[in-house]
Amino acid sequence: YVLDSATDQVYRFPRADGGFGAGTAWLKDSIAIEETSRLAVNETLFIAPDTSTIKGFFRGRASNTFELPNELHITDLYTHPGLQNVYALDNEHGRLLIWNQEGKLLQELSHEKFSQGQTLSVNEKSGTVYLGTTDSLLSYPLP
Repeated sequence: YVLDSATDQVYRFPRADGGFGAGTAWLKDSIAIEETSRLAVNETLFIAPDTSTIKGFFRGRASNTFELPNELHITDLYTHPGLQNVYALDNEHGRLLIWNQEGKLLQELSHEKFSQGQTLSVNEKSGTVYLGTTDSLLSYPLP
């Protein structure tokens, strides 16, 4: 899946011999995609079209409304097939936010090092959060 801010579309590229096939427009509902937009893929596609909003899409249609804190600045968004939750790094406010797949805000974790994060990855089996900074990889246990 690829976000395209020029067309406000998500393109899906199917696997094919030797790589990927031609992309097809995937979104059926419209959404304004910005240069700062983030995408995380599970059974549902989760899109942060800007730094303060998250929306879920299933089969190209809007499907989830997310509970959002008063202030939010999404730096990175993460989920993966098989994970239970959706994670967002908010480095402006030094926190990690965790939602379930339906968009219910489960937890907000704060740590001074979260403000250094640029990228986010989570291993739910080991209960570990990984943050990529400009010069290192940091790991933290999930409570």
